[in-house]
Amino acid sequence: LGGVSPVVRLEAFYGFDNTFTEMDPVTQVENYVKYDELRWALGVDWKVKIPFLNPKAYFMISPQIYHRRIMDYPENRNLFGTGYAPVQEDNYMTTLLINTSYFHNKLVPSIFWMHDVDNHADLYRFQLAYDYSSEWHFTAGAIMINGQEVGNGFQLFENKDQVYFKVSYKWG
Repeated sequence: LGGVSPVVRLEAFYGFDNTFTEMDPVTQVENYVKYDELRWALGVDWKVKIPFLNPKAYFMISPQIYHRRIMDYPENRNLFGTGYAPVQEDNYMTTLLINTSYFHNKLVPSIFWMHDVDNHADLYRFQLAYDYSSEWHFTAGAIMINGQEVGNGFQLFENKDQVYFKVSYKWG
């Protein structure tokens, strides 16, 4: 598809004594606890030619699957990560990034989607960047967050959808 071979990426991380918040089921008291965790991701970066959408540039399509495993996960406890999002023993997310460029890389639309598999939650980002000149750069976009269950991984941000505009000027 377009004559460019895909790049397959594998990334891994092992964290020692990462801090979590734990809710004691009996006393309902929050404690800080430390557990090791393993994170890994498998992704593909592929430039694909889609002539009817963009005859002069490639589309970058980049899907990824992400797995986070908490080692020695406690039984009968509720762990929470950053922002009090629930954390299971095994946590899975997928992402998809698609972008292309028009007018000699001056106009760059992109779409990003992140899906929290365990918590049935989604984050969408739509963005359009425009380089007017070497000094002026404009960006407009929207972020939408939703989840189908109470306690989903993005619940802290539920009803916090955003539209943003950014203007940058670089002094030379």
